[in-house]
Amino acid sequence: SYGVENLEKYDQTLAVRYHFQVANYAKTAGDLLLVRPRVVGQKEEGPLEQRDKKERKYAVEFPATSLQTDLVEIVLPGGYQVDELLSPTRLDTGMVSYQSKMDVAGNVLRYNRTYQINHILVPVERIEELRNFYRQVAADEHSSAVLKRVVQ
Repeated sequence: SYGVENLEKYDQTLAVRYHFQVANYAKTAGDLLLVRPRVVGQKEEGPLEQRDKKERKYAVEFPATSLQTDLVEIVLPGGYQVDELLSPTRLDTGMVSYQSKMDVAGNVLRYNRTYQINHILVPVERIEELRNFYRQVAADEHSSAVLKRVVQ
């Protein structure tokens, strides 16, 4: 199921809420389950990766400044508990910023992240800094929490 809030209220934050179930989402590794908390949405900007050796001549132009916040809640499967959580991530270039953190409340794993574009134009002199930023975002997005089987 899903819902959209504040679609007609331009002075308020637009919110899109999803609720869905996915069977066999986690990967098994012995008695461990690996769960990638970034279920939907991708912030990494792959096109900035230099595929050839040509030097970039023009600035990067984002369509707009923006603030995007994701809160993902994953109900832990019965018989498992958290063994290892991702360390919080904080990245800020001044042009763009990204932060994420994980915590557990009862049997719910929560992943909260914020991605903000502060400047529309990124000068060509700062492209490598931007590429490095998105490499770190990609690493965060591909990381997993580790769950272990509860011995009874």
